Amino acid sequence: MATTLGIPSEIPRNEKENYFRMRLLLERATDVLRDVLRTQLQAAYPGLFDPSKTDKLFDILDNQQVKHSLLLLKKRKVINSSQMKLLYPSGTPSATVTTQDLDITLAVVLLRNITNLNPRAKWENPPASDTSIEANIGRVKTYRNNHMHGSPGINDTVFQAEFNAFKHVLLSLSPIYTSDDYEKLLIVPLEAKVAPCQLLSVQLPGKLADLKGREDLVQQIQQHIAGETRLVLLTGMGGIGKTSVAIEVGHRKQNVLYIDMRQVTNLESVKLSLVQYFHPTRSLKDLYSDYHNILTQTFSSSTSNTVIIFDNNDEVIKSSLQEFHNLVQTILNSTKHITLLCTSREAFSLVSHKMAVVEVPPLDKAPSIGILWEGKPNSPTDSESLVLGEIAEKCGGNPLALKLLAVQLKKKNAQRVLDRMKNKNVIESLKVANLPASQEMMACLDMSYETLNTEEQKVFRALHIFPVPFSLEEVSEMLEIDEDECESILDSLCNKSLLSVDPSFYDFHPLLRAYAAFQAQKYPNEIEHIQEAYCKHYMKQTPLLVSEFDTLSSKETYEKALKILPHLKFIACLLSDQLGNKKLHDKEIRLRFLKSQNLFVIACVFQNLFLYAEAITYYEKSLEVKKEILGEKHPDTALTYQNIGSVLSKMGRFAEALLYHKKSLLINKEIHGDKHPNTAAQYQNIGNALCNMGKPAEGLTYYEKSIGIMEEILGEKHPDTAVAYQNIATALCDMGKYAEAFTYFEKSLGIMKEILGEKHTKTATTYVNIGVALYFMGKYAEALPYYEQSLGIMKEILGDKHPDTAATYQDIGNALRRMGKYAEALTYYEKSLEIKKEILGEKHTDTAVTYMNIGTALCFIGNYIEALTNYEKSREVYVEHFGAMHPKTMSLDSFVRDVKRGILMIVIMNMSKYIATELIVKGEYGQGDRFLSFIGWDFKLYYKF
Repeated sequence: MATTLGIPSEIPRNEKENYFRMRLLLERATDVLRDVLRTQLQAAYPGLFDPSKTDKLFDILDNQQVKHSLLLLKKRKVINSSQMKLLYPSGTPSATVTTQDLDITLAVVLLRNITNLNPRAKWENPPASDTSIEANIGRVKTYRNNHMHGSPGINDTVFQAEFNAFKHVLLSLSPIYTSDDYEKLLIVPLEAKVAPCQLLSVQLPGKLADLKGREDLVQQIQQHIAGETRLVLLTGMGGIGKTSVAIEVGHRKQNVLYIDMRQVTNLESVKLSLVQYFHPTRSLKDLYSDYHNILTQTFSSSTSNTVIIFDNNDEVIKSSLQEFHNLVQTILNSTKHITLLCTSREAFSLVSHKMAVVEVPPLDKAPSIGILWEGKPNSPTDSESLVLGEIAEKCGGNPLALKLLAVQLKKKNAQRVLDRMKNKNVIESLKVANLPASQEMMACLDMSYETLNTEEQKVFRALHIFPVPFSLEEVSEMLEIDEDECESILDSLCNKSLLSVDPSFYDFHPLLRAYAAFQAQKYPNEIEHIQEAYCKHYMKQTPLLVSEFDTLSSKETYEKALKILPHLKFIACLLSDQLGNKKLHDKEIRLRFLKSQNLFVIACVFQNLFLYAEAITYYEKSLEVKKEILGEKHPDTALTYQNIGSVLSKMGRFAEALLYHKKSLLINKEIHGDKHPNTAAQYQNIGNALCNMGKPAEGLTYYEKSIGIMEEILGEKHPDTAVAYQNIATALCDMGKYAEAFTYFEKSLGIMKEILGEKHTKTATTYVNIGVALYFMGKYAEALPYYEQSLGIMKEILGDKHPDTAATYQDIGNALRRMGKYAEALTYYEKSLEIKKEILGEKHTDTAVTYMNIGTALCFIGNYIEALTNYEKSREVYVEHFGAMHPKTMSLDSFVRDVKRGILMIVIMNMSKYIATELIVKGEYGQGDRFLSFIGWDFKLYYKF
């Protein structure tokens, strides 16, 4: 019984579904154009590019003719700065970029300009008679542009025509997808939920610096890696150079992967990214479906030694230490050929594998002077060396501080730099929040900042607002600066060691970000403008994202949401602080309301990412402002009550959810009247809450009110009406009225099959529900075919690795167990458990239920020891989630006690039989017979009590 999530929308649901199904087709189109590009590059550059061996474009980009062509395209503004930086970071061909990194726009540009295709063909608006590769590539780009810049809704007639035409174009270009693959996009469930994941780069960055004074440290780490050490933990203060050392070690080893953990919002994305690296030619749709197993199989079959670097782990350790431990254990347990090198300020322990903690010390005097004097043509004089030594001492041997001052020393002599450090007033700087730096470090930062021109200082201050690495396009759009000019400023900051850069993103060192934030506070009007631009940039992406969650909820949707999640969290905090200031003039009321709406949308995203506590916080803040400005009796207020109720239901707080849904119902009835879809939806939500509270009879009355409205307004043949019939049937099942429930389930199934077809998840769910009704009626053999029908549909549409598929395996196991087929039941339970452990995790309540079912089946076949193990695993999860005194936990406790008693009695009985047998063998027949009689009686008496 799903609770409806409300979002404002004027587009009919079927048109939104059409829009998102076309989006799915466009995603396939990107894969198709990448495949075409691989084929064309292999033909145009034989010997330079072979996609069967590697997808990297380095050799192509290193070709002088290609480089010349792309530079001309950059000059003509066909390729922008960010695209050029992706292909040629630092002006040299990228060693890591592959065709998978190219979007449709860049792929088309390369196809048109550096392959054997005719650049002068009819790429734009070709006639229908032109079926050339060039024309069809142009059609793909046109479809993409029209769709992405059009309304997020397509009527049925237009959708069917465009889908079919686009499908034929894609089939003519590449065989990587079949016609059936495309047709499945018409039935794939848009509401299917999956574990949120994102793809991360695993390429080792270029060396950050010539590591003066770190050779012994690098060799020490290499010795650990070459020996039996499985985990090397590199620790030290901020700015001490942990990342530089780790990357240097990486460049001295073969088979090295690198992940910057600051980019990680979900640790599952680390596994997915590693899998994608080892299987670059496999489609993402295959990898997504089973990446847990693929990762384990890949590592376990590997025979080559590999180093994986997890850099910048501080935030991950702080927020998700146990999950991080589990990730490390999973990787190390899968193979003996992998060593992990992790960096963080603080150490952590992992006792199950041999580990070494290596602390990065401050630099000695000589290498510190080497960094300060780097780039100078002559060696320092004796007097200069003395001064440089004093500067190095004041920097505390911190490489970051030394690099900042090295820039100063290129323009000023050493004594002037030292005098400035001594005379610098840093008292004000010491007030910088969360900046763990000495006075001397603050002096270094001030001196570097003062070398920037006015525009550079303004950009530097603005960049503090980014909580994660950022792209050139983001900064250019947010600050409204021409992209080439913006790139020049960012490169200048990099040259002065105030910013770092990789091929795609710029990044701040945490100390520099804190310093930039401090400088920004001196310009309140400027920071207000920056915050407004930042919010505008990311908030314009969220309404469509929420609409996607409501309609599509694909893996790609989660990936997009996770990508902007750090920004949305920052914006939510910012808006909350701003809305806390109620001293506003009337002219600012509209702005205040718009901020509350933004907070509402962010809360919707958090809800769909399962961040329920944060979603509640921001929904309530939004509700407070809406009640203040719009009043209690307003549709937006009702919608917010409804969504708070939905989140509370997801959190299992059904009584609280009920109160919010009732408030929403009262408002909807007053505004829309009783005969309205919104009113009917609230009746459904109230019925759901009551049933979840164990009050199915009360829930049924609300379901019946809702169905009366739906039948009148939507008609009987509507998916929402069919779902309402199922809710009635479920309530009837809870009341023990299985025969009556069965009638409603069959009615719902008829509608689903007629409207949605046989191959649809809602149809599959209805089959399951009919099976459940039969199961509770004791008709286990009749329930089984319905479960199996559902399983077939779910496996075809959702794949084997999906929670709904796992649940159906479990349902089949339950029916088989009730039929006395315990061995067969165990097979299905174990399949269900395997999926749930991979997708939901070991500590999920659904996983615990399957452990309990396995325990019960094992008891029936007499395997009490294994049964006890499974019961105890289940109980551990229940205690963690519900507490030791919860009825579910206490019920499981009784199972555990019974099994333990059973094991004990078997032991006693076997020992007693042995003693009696020994007595009889010795000829003491009377005593042996009496002993057996006594034990048999005692055994029965034990179970009586």
